Amino acid sequence: MNSDQTAELFAEKVRTLLRVAGAADAVPADDRLRATLALLAELYALGLQLPETAPGEETLRPRGLYPPLHFNLGGPRAYFRHANPDQRGTEEVGDLGEDFEDLHGELTRGLALFESGTDAGRRMAQAHWRRTLPHWGHHAVEAIRALHYRLLGLPGGGGD
Repeated sequence: MNSDQTAELFAEKVRTLLRVAGAADAVPADDRLRATLALLAELYALGLQLPETAPGEETLRPRGLYPPLHFNLGGPRAYFRHANPDQRGTEEVGDLGEDFEDLHGELTRGLALFESGTDAGRRMAQAHWRRTLPHWGHHAVEAIRALHYRLLGLPGGGGD
């Protein structure tokens, strides 16, 4: 798959994530968890395939084009995580709401660029998604872990 195809698929997965989040009341909680978990895993994998961008290449940061969404996945927002997974004693509480707010911000900024209808906008979207992968990817991985535990009813997925 070339970078344009990867970006097109990435944008479609972002749109799907927004639809799943927007249909929270109409979709049973377990289905939302499964769908959200799968979408986050796909987005993260696709994000790793986006091309690296040249240093100094600037990206626009459009704001206000996608209204904030309330990601209602059922259950508590809090979960336990390790601030540094290589060290014992670094447990802290994570927040799915914060994870999804940050994911929404970074992913929809890129989506707005991608949907601008220009080649430059599409290139800038790819650059934005790839450059911000350390930030949104961190939140995706934390949410994937929390949703995995919650979906399977394992301790550590929230509120235990």
